[in-house]
Amino acid sequence: MRRWYSAHIVLAASHVALERQENAVEAVKTCRNALPEICIKDLDRAPLRDHDKLNELRARLFKAGFA
Repeated sequence: MRRWYSAHIVLAASHVALERQENAVEAVKTCRNALPEICIKDLDRAPLRDHDKLNELRARLFKAGFA
């Protein structure tokens, strides 16, 4: 489903973790095509209580091209 932003977020972050930068950038582009307004700030809705993991996710998404 193109509008499932959480799937795009996980995919982009996973590609960064696996050092597949081109794939991560492509996942961000796909996400932005479906949800042009999405940004890292939207992670505030993510159900992650572990702040270290949330910060790691933010860093990966930033590296993938989310702002």
